[in-house]
Amino acid sequence: SLLFAMVRNGCLNYLKHISIVEKHRIEYLASIDGEERLYYTDFTFDADNKLLYDELQEQIKLVIGQLPDRCREVFLLSRFTHLKNREIADKLQISTTAVEKHISKALALFERHFKDKYPVDIYIMVLAWVIMNE
Repeated sequence: SLLFAMVRNGCLNYLKHISIVEKHRIEYLASIDGEERLYYTDFTFDADNKLLYDELQEQIKLVIGQLPDRCREVFLLSRFTHLKNREIADKLQISTTAVEKHISKALALFERHFKDKYPVDIYIMVLAWVIMNE
């Protein structure tokens, strides 16, 4: 659990750093005119810029849809209903080890999907969101 906390905090610190850098970059781009500014605004990390946010939401739904039924059920109970592994195991009448394996399988699918399709910063942001929602 210590290693998990260290990795999670490292990811959060990285995301904070990126958001600060992006904020200053956006302020710079706002001061210049042209097509580059309009294109770049769509790819900021702020949820107010709906294009990237909506695309990521769709990709997350796509990955969840690719999970096997039981794996999807365990993952949704864990990440969206915020149940503990023991509670999920009791509810579904399976072992906590099985719950952990289903969650690991889901996280591996997220990792493969986003690692190949998106830049590292977006990949880390999505994985941090998926991991933090436990």
